[in-house]
Amino acid sequence: MAIMSMFVLFAFTGCSAHPNNASNSGSPLQTETDSVMRSAIGESLYKIIIGAKSVKAEEIILKSDPVDSVATTTVNVKSRFLPLVQFIVADPNNYCGNKTVFGKFMPCFKLTFVKKKEVCVLNFDFGLKKWNICDGNGKVIRSYDLSSDDMLRLANMLFPDNELFKNLINSNK
Repeated sequence: MAIMSMFVLFAFTGCSAHPNNASNSGSPLQTETDSVMRSAIGESLYKIIIGAKSVKAEEIILKSDPVDSVATTTVNVKSRFLPLVQFIVADPNNYCGNKTVFGKFMPCFKLTFVKKKEVCVLNFDFGLKKWNICDGNGKVIRSYDLSSDDMLRLANMLFPDNELFKNLINSNK
């Protein structure tokens, strides 16, 4: 019995839960994610998003009064959340399609990536489940479908008092 216990102990300690250092030079998932995102939006926009030193998030609230039709609240995304934002934006499924929808694109959430003097803006319409990438002047460069609710959850985390974000998350359950 003691020999059997020692054999089992040695068998389990010989197993490792970490990858081999030689095969960990570049994660296949990271390479795939980078290549999908890079080929979809181009090298220059990719470098701005991934290398951004600051990211501003805005909630856009549409008002019923035509004179004051848009109200925005802006927050700076804390540096500890930048990898999370970049991870969600880099999701390869977000670059898969751009189905035609019959509705006007009205963004309710916006991310502005700033790298030195270069600016890239991402607008999100969670009602249509669409998003687009704009240059610093607001010109739309690409539009895509949102593949998941990850960005909606991030928007809700940054703006916890926004009723639209709360209602959309609760309606998707």
